[in-house]
Amino acid sequence: MVSCANRGVGPTGGPKDETPPVLKQETPANGTVNFRGNIISLLFDEYLQLNDVANQVFISPPQNKQPLVKAVGKRVTVTFEDELADSTTYTIDFGDAICDYNERIPVSGYVFSFSTGPEIDSLQMSGVLLNSENLNPMSGILVGIHTCTHDSAISSYPFTRIARTDSTGAFTVRNIRPGSYRIYALNDVSKDYVYQPGEGLAFLDSIYIPTATDSLLLPAVPNALPDSLRSVADSLRALSTDSLSVIPADSLPVLTADSTLNLRTDSLTGDSLMNDSVKLQMPKMITFYAPKDIVLRYFVEDKQRHYFGKYTREEQHLIQLTFAAPQDSLPVFRFLTEPLPADSVLKPAADSMVSLTPDTLFSDSLVSLVPDSLLSDSLERFATLTMDSLTMQNDTTARVTALADIPEAIVIQSSMHNDTIVIWLTDSAYIRQDTIAFEMTYMMSDSVYNLVPRTDTIRAIYRAPRMSASAKAALDKKKQEKKPLELKSNASNTFDIYKPLIIQFPVPVRQYVPDSIHLYEKVDSVKKTLPLMLEKLDDCGMRFRVTGNWNAETEYGLDVDSAAFVSVFGETNKKTSLKWKTVSLEEYSSLIVKIEPYRENMMLQLLDEKDKPVRTLRATAEGVTFRYIKPATYYLRAYEDLNRDSVWTTGDWAKKRQPEPVYYFPQKLTLRANWDFEETFRYLERNILEQKPQDIRKEEKQNAK
Repeated sequence: MVSCANRGVGPTGGPKDETPPVLKQETPANGTVNFRGNIISLLFDEYLQLNDVANQVFISPPQNKQPLVKAVGKRVTVTFEDELADSTTYTIDFGDAICDYNERIPVSGYVFSFSTGPEIDSLQMSGVLLNSENLNPMSGILVGIHTCTHDSAISSYPFTRIARTDSTGAFTVRNIRPGSYRIYALNDVSKDYVYQPGEGLAFLDSIYIPTATDSLLLPAVPNALPDSLRSVADSLRALSTDSLSVIPADSLPVLTADSTLNLRTDSLTGDSLMNDSVKLQMPKMITFYAPKDIVLRYFVEDKQRHYFGKYTREEQHLIQLTFAAPQDSLPVFRFLTEPLPADSVLKPAADSMVSLTPDTLFSDSLVSLVPDSLLSDSLERFATLTMDSLTMQNDTTARVTALADIPEAIVIQSSMHNDTIVIWLTDSAYIRQDTIAFEMTYMMSDSVYNLVPRTDTIRAIYRAPRMSASAKAALDKKKQEKKPLELKSNASNTFDIYKPLIIQFPVPVRQYVPDSIHLYEKVDSVKKTLPLMLEKLDDCGMRFRVTGNWNAETEYGLDVDSAAFVSVFGETNKKTSLKWKTVSLEEYSSLIVKIEPYRENMMLQLLDEKDKPVRTLRATAEGVTFRYIKPATYYLRAYEDLNRDSVWTTGDWAKKRQPEPVYYFPQKLTLRANWDFEETFRYLERNILEQKPQDIRKEEKQNAK
């Protein structure tokens, strides 16, 4: 039989290299004392490359000028640019920076130490850094210690020694000399090893004195050990109690084979029946460092830098203002542009400018101009006041307490946190002008994050897009097609009985007629009229709420007559009928949670599988009930509402206030339909490191920006 070779299968190249580079030589040796040079050289067994040196390699104590780390061939060199301090131990932690050239397999956990004095400082402090709000481990965060135990040290001097947290949040500050220390964590955005306002941090009030204890590790004595050897082992154990700690073998690392002694039992006992060799592990000295269980709770202060970001006017009738951070209150506006007379002729800013009028303004694109974040429960419209009534509080809690004149044809809409504001121009006397000028007074952060009033003059310019004559004609034709005011809602055939009906519009509503809106319940196919409870959720009139005591498995409807709603541009809705049906009670679960020990300031949160709150209730002595829960997997979190504002509050370094304590129920809860579940949440029963379920625990990175 003759056949051709299989050309589809070629050489595989062998198995993939998964072995990290092996260190062959250190110059000088790791642990060198009285070092007088400025270059560290490391030779490995294969060609290398470096990965993310800026974030992976760090030097302790911190340097003013970072050393130069290079990889050439099989060698890595570290060249110090700063003059090394006298009688100081230096630590170079390479993290995962050193990798093999082909597969980028890192040499993990390699640390090099040397001293410019006669000895190496060897004490250590270890612990873990957690996000204070959700107990997730924080990785890549600087952890530093200070010999100065005064509170001002973290904002005045660079750290004495530093470390960085790994993917589990764990850290070890190495090569510490004896003394007393304060410990901190810092997201060092400024790269100066000093706390700056706005940087995330963690702190403890405790002062730590690191220690090292040498202990003798004694193995368990084998049951089959002859009496002669057992007496030797017992003698060693008795001796150890005089000067060294006795550590149970099962609670310590297992010794390797090179620390064992092979003996022939018959040569020691003369017992001819025992010819097997017995392995007796010899005592071994180990060092235990403390403290090793420090828990730092990382937080970002509620102190963002406040300033005005930018404005955009992509449409003639809309001006959007963006701020860098949430504002406590709306800015004060004073419009400088006067409306055009009705018979005036305005020269367009460009040949292709399209003049919009109230009758022809609305288009499909208008909906996309209104972000979902603006459709919130906190939309506001300015009242009519004069600038003479403007007052300010010039301190860190400053708020604008009065409003200026706002023309009737201008509507102000804000997001929930006042960090995005939309100015609606509703009259062609303003819309047709390519420049709208106004003064805006708002609160801005100074250099130390105090809020002070600032007034800017804004000239919002509209530049019409250039377009061909045919495109302009098509747009004009489309604009002539008058469209009704669009109405949207959350009505559905699986409506939750605890939810209100929400009605939403793409533009502000100027007026509505309640008598033209009819709520009903279907009973045996007959419409039963219900009292209408219609509430405007914002002063702009873009969201309305219809509330009612819905029954399970019941059909409801809302008939909206034509022209029941009128927009600020004169558009009216067409006749609309909204229908929804509530789900059966059997499709819900309920969860009863009792918290022990009970504290009246405790808040309970039901979380989804993404660790996001679904419901929040204040704890009671008899327990709380989460009703009408959709069957799914949930988790529980509690926090101490120390200031009793019903929201979790972060820490504040200036006030030396820690973030409010957070606790997790250690198991997931699988709720099934038509079931009532009861749980007791003993939030102090477990160590904080063991509370959060692994299913929702994840590494968090707070990268410096």
